[in-house]
Amino acid sequence: MLKEPRIGTPLTHYVHTLEWFEQKAQHQLREQAKHGPSSLADAREIVAQSYDLTDWVELDGFCRGAVVLKELNVLQLKRRLEISMQDAWNYLVQPELLAKWHIPTELELKEGGAFEFKNAWKGKIGKLEIGRLIRFDAEAGGFTTFSLETENDATICLITDVMAPSLIVEPDLITDGKSVEENQPGGPGTHWHGVTSGWHFGANLLANLINEASVELSYEVLDALYADLLQEYFRRSD
Repeated sequence: MLKEPRIGTPLTHYVHTLEWFEQKAQHQLREQAKHGPSSLADAREIVAQSYDLTDWVELDGFCRGAVVLKELNVLQLKRRLEISMQDAWNYLVQPELLAKWHIPTELELKEGGAFEFKNAWKGKIGKLEIGRLIRFDAEAGGFTTFSLETENDATICLITDVMAPSLIVEPDLITDGKSVEENQPGGPGTHWHGVTSGWHFGANLLANLINEASVELSYEVLDALYADLLQEYFRRSD
């Protein structure tokens, strides 16, 4: 039986996610101390580098941009976009712009209109507020919402992905020869590390594209981070 998320569980807040890695650094420090003088700074660097990150600062940056699991099957990501709300909207609904950060897409921009994210998923547009919100209702159940709000001279983009209750990771998406349970530790209807990494990677591409930034975490690095974080988040009770 799954535990409900505990206070301090990673992926419920930036601070909680970073605290989880801090605990790993403290463990690393104790291990180092067995062999001579050591420092927390060195332990932190070892933890970061174990995930192919440059240093602890880059790990902190990952945590600040990491997904938040609002519920067992609800993932959210926020990105600040340094453009107007109208210009940001174009990146969410115009197929040629969507393809630059997400997936090549066909869509009929109206409520009830069909959409297809090529070689991924398709369905109907379940809700549409032009210039602010679009919800993609998947044929297989569940939905994804892109929404915008203004913040000073910028725009906040919120991505919310809700898994269908019975959705299970497909065999061809399972990585490293691991079992379904290892890839999707929360069980049916929860996010697995591949899809979580994909949303984070896409959100970074969107922010980089618009803000001319250089957050360059690869999909493979993100996948390794989320594989561990989701295992901890969905840690099973005895």
